[in-house]
Formats: sequence, structure tokens, C-alpha cells
Amino acid sequence: YHTLYQEGLGIEDLETCKHVFSGSNAVALLIHHTLYFHWLQFIDLQFDQWDQDCYQELSKLFSLLPNLF
Repeated sequence: YHTLYQEGLGIEDLETCKHVFSGSNAVALLIHHTLYFHWLQFIDLQFDQWDQDCYQELSKLFSLLPNLF
């Protein structure tokens, strides 16, 4: 399934993918000589941190919503 043919998929959806993979590419520079176990740890840590940052920003947004209405 090519993204060009996915209904409802827009440019902003792919921007998020770009940011995620850009972050994982930055981690790859640090871990390319590590053992497989440590490689998995770093990648897992990077994506966990990405999730935590996203949820923290969402919680800030949702805390402001009641004040807007």
C-alpha cells in the first residue's frame, strides 16, 4: 500500500514519520558499534522518550482546552 493511494493520509501524517525517523537516525550514529542487545535498548529508549514527550505535550494542550470554552 503506497501512501499516495491511502485515503485520508495527508502531508502532516508523513511529517510525523519524518520527525520520528530523524530522531532514530540521530541515535544510530551513537549505537552503530554497540552490541545487538545495547542497540535494542537504545532504540527502545529513544521511542519511549518520543512517546513520553508526545503525551506530555498532549496533556498540556488538553489542560488548556477547558479554559478556551
